[in-house]
Amino acid sequence: MIRTLLYDTAAAHQSHGGQELLDTWRGNQNAILWIDLWDIPRDEESELMKQYFGIHPLAIQDAQRDRHPPKYESFSDHTFVLLKGLDAGTQDLEFGIIQIAIFAAEQRTKARA
Repeated sequence: MIRTLLYDTAAAHQSHGGQELLDTWRGNQNAILWIDLWDIPRDEESELMKQYFGIHPLAIQDAQRDRHPPKYESFSDHTFVLLKGLDAGTQDLEFGIIQIAIFAAEQRTKARA
């Protein structure tokens, strides 16, 4: 599933949607995008991150690994943070560990095509 939140800073307006908002984001210098990729094929996810955001292939590989130690890595045009979180699936003291990959960049990344 691809979920997006697009915020237009000039109009102070936000839109919720899917992949269709990526092109809107690319065409609007005043837009900030939050994208959540969940349970989509890895090759599709990888291609999307390369095509729209210019994410370094090794960072994508790290983000897609099932297990990886937490890390922080700074690239020339984006930052990659890999975190571990707790997944409390029950009311008991049982919990699992989830991996969260975050990529953050300035708007200049949008110029990539």
